[in-house]
Amino acid sequence: RAQSVAQAVQALQEESERVQGSLIYLYVVDDDGRLCGVVNMRRLLVSKPDTPLERIMDRDVIAVTTETSQEETARLIEQYHLMALPVIDTEEVLVGQVTVDDVIDVLQDEATEELLALSGVSVDERPDTSAMRSLRLRAPWLVVNLGTAFLAATVVGLFTTTIGKLPALAALMPIVAGMGGNAATQALTVVVRALALEQIPGMFRVLSKEVMV
Repeated sequence: RAQSVAQAVQALQEESERVQGSLIYLYVVDDDGRLCGVVNMRRLLVSKPDTPLERIMDRDVIAVTTETSQEETARLIEQYHLMALPVIDTEEVLVGQVTVDDVIDVLQDEATEELLALSGVSVDERPDTSAMRSLRLRAPWLVVNLGTAFLAATVVGLFTTTIGKLPALAALMPIVAGMGGNAATQALTVVVRALALEQIPGMFRVLSKEVMV
């Protein structure tokens, strides 16, 4: 922590061949390797050479541990608009960093999972998946959909006499079914996205709001 800007720059120059990837942040550690702060590379380069790193470093460091999931790491980078996150162990010793490039694949995978979830499709299914395996993966949701379809048909069956007297009602049924399906898709999209971003204020509150909509 006692190093100056000039000493830090010199150390970076000496270790340039070992540094992989882009240099975005400089992490400051104590004698035991514990993370103490972070310095933006731009601020490092524009500061006077004799300025102590302790004066220009940010002590409020957002970091992840070696036990943090990749989804949570990606969420933090996205939430705080960071280019990298330091990785520490249980004793707060700096062991590495995760850059935004590392989490792009994770974000893409999450987006794919959300898209497939909206259609009731498993993430294990691919275009080259066999027909039988695709059927097994899709069958649970299809059975649920079939059950609700039979339920709707039962309700319609209770009013066959009325429909017989007013044939126009039969023409309106596809409109009701279509609007119901569209409304369900919209509600599902909003809820699944909120779950992914951990923005659910409360399931009862969300359910009440969607019923009102």
